[in-house]
Amino acid sequence: MFTLAARSRDSAVVPLSQFRLWQMGFPLLGLAAFGTGLLPGCSTSEAHQSPSLETSEILELIQEGRNRNDPKNDVEVDLGKFRVTHATTDGSASLLLVDFQLLAVLPSQRQEALEAALPASTYRLRDAVIALVQKTDTEHLTDPSLAYFKSELVAAINRILQERLVKDVVFSDFSVHDAHNAPFPTTATGGAEKKKSSGHGH
Repeated sequence: MFTLAARSRDSAVVPLSQFRLWQMGFPLLGLAAFGTGLLPGCSTSEAHQSPSLETSEILELIQEGRNRNDPKNDVEVDLGKFRVTHATTDGSASLLLVDFQLLAVLPSQRQEALEAALPASTYRLRDAVIALVQKTDTEHLTDPSLAYFKSELVAAINRILQERLVKDVVFSDFSVHDAHNAPFPTTATGGAEKKKSSGHGH
């Protein structure tokens, strides 16, 4: 099993397990780990053989954790309306129509970066969202919490953007209909509208 590690300023490697002690409330121990670059009972040569995270990446993860726990700092950016057909996976061979408006939730300091990246990624993002609706198991699309579908959307969006900008998504008017009895289609448009996050779907 691999041990994730962090590299300090002098290139010594610090196992991530020791860093986590600092993250959980032991700052002095964590700082000592950065200073020494060693685990008790583990040599420097052994540590250097482990896959590692750069210090900047670890600091980014810490900040991301703080932002995740501060919803007042979050904003929503409109990623557009979607109307996608979905063939059921429960054996009934039914065709459903999934309607929703998608909004990305992210810390306010990342909004400018997201809005700058969207124009060059709009069609790839829409294609990824549509593909995800079509291949997701029906039970996940009809789950009241939509937890699995949301987590997959976040991963897909950040993969297209090639950066962890989005931390969550929320929906507006999410509905699933029988495709043969669905309401008249609405225009699917996208934009970059800033809203304060409620932390839940709409």
